Amino acid sequence: MRESSPAVIKPWGGYTILKKTRLFWVKKLFINKEARLSLQSHYYRNEVWFILSGHIEAQIGNAFQRATKGDVIFVPIKKKHRIIGVSKACVLEFAFGRVLERDIIRYEDDYGRT
Repeated sequence: MRESSPAVIKPWGGYTILKKTRLFWVKKLFINKEARLSLQSHYYRNEVWFILSGHIEAQIGNAFQRATKGDVIFVPIKKKHRIIGVSKACVLEFAFGRVLERDIIRYEDDYGRT
């Protein structure tokens, strides 16, 4: 899968939606070095992160896990989580269940979005 530029720019990097239906989506996340996504959870969806390149630290609940190219991380529904860019990274996010952009509860955010 070719890395490119994100279609949607976010303060932590951005993302491109590769496929979206009512029941799942596939997003390509571009995470900047030392950037943190918000600590968040979702009522209606699970997520699976597949690391395409770079290094991340995943926070799932109170646990932290380092991950690099080829690693897979599962995020259960309603579990607090975030991605932290240890280096510049690219992550494929598979979300499934009832997928809605507005299904996000932010607990902490470095960019004032809580």
